[in-house]
Amino acid sequence: MNKKVSFFLLLLFSSTAIAERQSGQITGYIPYTNDGKKIIIFQITSNVSGGCNTTGRFAVDSLSPIYEGTISAVIAAHHAQSPVTIIYTQSCKAWDNSWDAQGVCVGNIPC
Repeated sequence: MNKKVSFFLLLLFSSTAIAERQSGQITGYIPYTNDGKKIIIFQITSNVSGGCNTTGRFAVDSLSPIYEGTISAVIAAHHAQSPVTIIYTQSCKAWDNSWDAQGVCVGNIPC
């Protein structure tokens, strides 16, 4: 019984991506295309890098359901210099050297 419970817990936690958060202001963004896929790459103040994220940036590609909303949020927040919170995973699937953004919260709102 203990082996079954341990296996279930290991399976549950090993397959779940843990989202992390960073807050700041957008310092810049790059709209880009690669192999027919649209990508937005952006950076915030005090962004931490690590692992595959060697540039301290975030990215979202056009295969993500949040792509269009992320573009709007990033551009608006950059030009207004609004505070943002980025929800991300420490994977670099959208762009090889930037963490994958899972959400962008703009302004003074719990995220």
